[in-house]
Amino acid sequence: MAKTKRHELAKWVLAADLGGISAVLMLLEFNVPFTPSFLKLDLSDLAVVLGGLIIGPLQGVFIALVKVTIHLLLKGSATGGVGELANVINSLCYMLTTVFIYKKTRTRLGGHTGLIAGTVVTSIAATVVNYFVIFPIYQLRMGYSAEALVSLSASVNPYITSLGGLAIAAVLPFNMFKYILISFITGLLYRRLNLFVRKYIY
Repeated sequence: MAKTKRHELAKWVLAADLGGISAVLMLLEFNVPFTPSFLKLDLSDLAVVLGGLIIGPLQGVFIALVKVTIHLLLKGSATGGVGELANVINSLCYMLTTVFIYKKTRTRLGGHTGLIAGTVVTSIAATVVNYFVIFPIYQLRMGYSAEALVSLSASVNPYITSLGGLAIAAVLPFNMFKYILISFITGLLYRRLNLFVRKYIY
């Protein structure tokens, strides 16, 4: 019983540590060429998906929430919290999809399949959610009209001529690039980090 409690405590302590690491990675966000300024690339979901794969999906959810909470406390929000909401939705979609598929097989192929599926599902989901949920909330919170939002985005990408175009020409490729990059790094780190955690932490 005592060993089980120590094991569970170690899992949550590790999750808290990964939440802090994820928050730091989120602070290191930067703009990507040809995308609107409100779309900023960060690698914080690397810690989220690694935590979900190594510790468990519940801890992965915890890591995602911790990183956004710390980010808001340290830096605030330039988007009235809308960007952070989108970040959490994307984090959970990517992590849960990847972990669910990997846990079904627990093989290298299953891991790669999970990462690919996580990338595709999250990119499509982010496109749909942004169009129907995030853009409307962003307009209300920031006082932008649809025309102003499109005009702002068209200045960096001439293919953006409508909100639908913004979702398809900016949000979709942005998230595809982001999660392909995170998936690649996850593939490089997962096995070694998992072995280290199993050997030295719990």
